[in-house]
Amino acid sequence: MSGGCIPADMGPISLTDIEVTCEVIKAGSFSIAARKLAKAPSSVTMQFSRVERGLGVALIDRRSRSVKPTRAGDLLAELAPVVIERINALFECRNELRSCRKSRLSIGVPPIFAEQVLAPVIAELACGNEDFEISIVHDDGASNLVKEGLHASIRIAETLADTQEITFVLGKVPRVIVAAPAYLARHGIPRSPQDLKSHNCLISPLDTRGDRWRFDGPNGRESVWVKGMVRANFPHALRGAAAAGLGILIYPEYVIREHIASGQLTRLLEDYAPTPWYVRALCPVPPGQIDPVLRRLLDLLKQRTADIIG
Repeated sequence: MSGGCIPADMGPISLTDIEVTCEVIKAGSFSIAARKLAKAPSSVTMQFSRVERGLGVALIDRRSRSVKPTRAGDLLAELAPVVIERINALFECRNELRSCRKSRLSIGVPPIFAEQVLAPVIAELACGNEDFEISIVHDDGASNLVKEGLHASIRIAETLADTQEITFVLGKVPRVIVAAPAYLARHGIPRSPQDLKSHNCLISPLDTRGDRWRFDGPNGRESVWVKGMVRANFPHALRGAAAAGLGILIYPEYVIREHIASGQLTRLLEDYAPTPWYVRALCPVPPGQIDPVLRRLLDLLKQRTADIIG
């Protein structure tokens, strides 16, 4: 027996009511139907009457001593089993139907941000009983969202090249300038940005300013052209080079807090703040077409980016 409900315009009739009614008509007796269904005769009678009231037609000829169906009763007994079978099949495949509603997202993201920010946010979202699947894809900031099937791409940079994608600013990424104690012991400690001209600086081509480092200091904005023997287009390499004593590095502060706290890296020029980067999410569709789960994920990312990074 099923407990699914018939549409509202049919009245408060359950599938079980209709199944019982069909059994009465098929058996030609309320008592026989009650025994077959292991129900009390009064319950069977009540369910039968509920179907008649809901449909607004008589299903049996009450002038007869036996249960003799009317034309409406015959029609119900003929059509209802087919409809009930299909509705029961619908209920049985509800898990499959739910999976059709499941959000399946693919998000491009830099690895460090994925580990330290995105993963905890996904875990928080999952605690809200969200039904989703997320594929996290390595994204160095050059992905074609449509071509690669990405629903969003997280980009971390000072500025972005012109793009047709919808852009959401999720937060600011403060950066610091650091070097290993061993490097500073050999080459000295810079006292101003201009001193960096004589140092080996570790440069990322992903930084839109490249060899030109900019700072906000006591006297306002200033910049300096730097040079160095090591370049890398992924952050782990530059962080490793700095820790190995190869040069001076500008790096997101949240990534190297532990390195600074442990003494592996020393913070420099604390009165001069390197221009910050920004966390942005790029989406290939207008805001109104963004998947609801992705929208909630981006909202959480905006909150947690400030907590974790800021």
